[in-house]
Amino acid sequence: MPYMLNMELTKLFRIPLQLKSKKTGALGFFQIKCIRLLRIPYRFTKTHSLYTIRLEMEDLMMDSKHIEYHFKAETSDAVIVFIHGIQGSPLQFDFIIEKLNGAYSIENLLLPGHGKTASDFRSSTMTQWQNYVDERVEKLQKEYKHIILVGHSMGGLLSIQSAVSYPEQIRGLFLIALPLRIRVSYPCIKNSLCVAFSKKDTNEIIAAARKGNSISASNPFEYLAGIPRYIELLKKSKSTRALLEKLPLPIVIVHSANDELVSNKSLNYAKDKDNIEVITVNDSGHYYYSQGAQEKISDTLEEFIAESIVSF
Repeated sequence: MPYMLNMELTKLFRIPLQLKSKKTGALGFFQIKCIRLLRIPYRFTKTHSLYTIRLEMEDLMMDSKHIEYHFKAETSDAVIVFIHGIQGSPLQFDFIIEKLNGAYSIENLLLPGHGKTASDFRSSTMTQWQNYVDERVEKLQKEYKHIILVGHSMGGLLSIQSAVSYPEQIRGLFLIALPLRIRVSYPCIKNSLCVAFSKKDTNEIIAAARKGNSISASNPFEYLAGIPRYIELLKKSKSTRALLEKLPLPIVIVHSANDELVSNKSLNYAKDKDNIEVITVNDSGHYYYSQGAQEKISDTLEEFIAESIVSF
């Protein structure tokens, strides 16, 4: 059943919304996150001072709130594409998208096999994920003059390959926790076990890791079936290192000082490259970013987008 949601032009995630059914009238006021809880695909379009969101009720039996979403800024010829990592979620980019505050169009992707069960994840492949990103970029090149790719972890690897394959309108890459060298540390194992075996978030680090995991499992051991995907990730990490040499476009790499998964050796591939800037954030990990780190990342991205677009 089609629905229409009218939203006052202000911040995207912290405002009251009125959800109306064409048949039954107003249903009440919600925060936009209720859309995720209901798993309703949606797309923003701007009409004067209001954003209109057309919704189609679909797949309501899914209990996941990890969904792909889109925002179209009619006055901008630039689109920012967000790509999460392995087992990741579009939710990881909320703090960045909120800071952008509607200045640019947004494509926040959900990769195949994600936002669902461990079985769905196991059945997906790295090739499917790369093709999904490439197909979206190819489509967006026909709609926008400027494209900026923002990738977290594996999403950064996918972004690099896509930029090599489709360089026409891609103006820059903003790569967070880029895993060119991967290490499995004790904190990484500990956090993963806490997310898999416990429903309680004992600290902010565990809470961030849980938020960044879009794969559900009735039994924690179901996650083991996804091991082949992680083997693919290791291969992807290795093959991507050489691709940096082929990219002349501006690149920012955001590295966490305490990343429990990405080795500091990853930064060796960015040395002596004039087009690559490395930003280090403290009080942060692979999933967790302190308030200060979030502000630094968001501010850096805003500046990077503006500079990358102006240069063309």
